[in-house]
Amino acid sequence: MVKRVLIANRGEIALRIIRACRELDIETVAVYSQADESSLAAQLATQSLCIGPARAADSYLNQDAILSAALAGGLAAFLIYNFHPAKVFMGDTGSLFLGGMVCGLAFALDIPLVIPVVGLVYVVEVLSDIIQVVYFKKTHGKRFFRMAPLHHHFEMGGWSETKLFCVFSGVTLALCCLGFLGVMYRYPM
Repeated sequence: MVKRVLIANRGEIALRIIRACRELDIETVAVYSQADESSLAAQLATQSLCIGPARAADSYLNQDAILSAALAGGLAAFLIYNFHPAKVFMGDTGSLFLGGMVCGLAFALDIPLVIPVVGLVYVVEVLSDIIQVVYFKKTHGKRFFRMAPLHHHFEMGGWSETKLFCVFSGVTLALCCLGFLGVMYRYPM
């Protein structure tokens, strides 16, 4: 069942979509340009998100901005719904999709060099698997880590799930800030 709809339109069409969604008890997220900030659609939607300047080519027709807004909204909804204790396990399929979207957006925005910095935790997780398998085969059954990937090694060492989450998320957040600092002058605000 659909719970939320992203409206990348304005004016009467957006209002009709909002009215129809209200009748069906569906939340609406209206994306708007700076020129439409005080529009009725932006005010009536369940949530509103500014996607760029007044010129349509830089906001409504900017596919990267629309895709980024939709991805951010979906992730926020997932994280809010799935707040501790988790109700849903995303799994490999969802994780691969998110990784693909991050890489795709990095290439679309012409900042692919930020990927190794932002994704260092995930690279280290994969490398820990590779190291474990190679070491296991070369030493005929000995293990380099207690268990692979790396977060299981720490788990076997006594780290709680909460501590793992906080440390790995903190490192990822720090790396994302570092990546942002690296590209912030490329796209002036």
